[in-house]
Amino acid sequence: MQKVILESPYKSYEEAKFVDNYIYTLAVARQLILKKEIAPAFFHGLYTQFLDDNTHERDIGIETSFLFHENVEKKIFTLDRGISKGMGFSLEDALDKGIDIQFYTALPPFTLTGGSVASINKVSCVKERIAQAVALVEDLKRLNPEGFKRTGKLTEYDHYLDSEITEVRGILRRFIGVVVNDKRDFEPERCITR
Repeated sequence: MQKVILESPYKSYEEAKFVDNYIYTLAVARQLILKKEIAPAFFHGLYTQFLDDNTHERDIGIETSFLFHENVEKKIFTLDRGISKGMGFSLEDALDKGIDIQFYTALPPFTLTGGSVASINKVSCVKERIAQAVALVEDLKRLNPEGFKRTGKLTEYDHYLDSEITEVRGILRRFIGVVVNDKRDFEPERCITR
């Protein structure tokens, strides 16, 4: 398995977009890891569980996560929900450290967007690869600016990640729901102990 950093949009001041960003990240990670080819790490999904993403702690989390990035084979940047400011920092970090960069969409290669991403990933010059990915994201935003503004989606990725999204939501309800439930009235037999 290849050790990779998975980068995706995360922060949003709109609750619905934040939840969709979070679920999307987990669904992509689930899809990648279950293929048994890629072992993704995504610190933006970990550090935000105990650092406040709306304060200076965000910068601390980003800087700290970059300490681990040099130990991976590549960074994978998702494109289905755009390229965020934090992803831009990570692109710069990868360029500075000489880490390979690949792009991801949940759309299969037979779709226009999926085929475009597959072609971008074949470009040998990393800076050109980034330029083409950024141009693709801008083109997708122009196709549906109001939809992107409203939902944060550039593609219909949820049609291709439907089972992963359903599984992730169920897992979150079973495990994380217990952590945030102030009543603590959960069914212990539903919890897994190790």
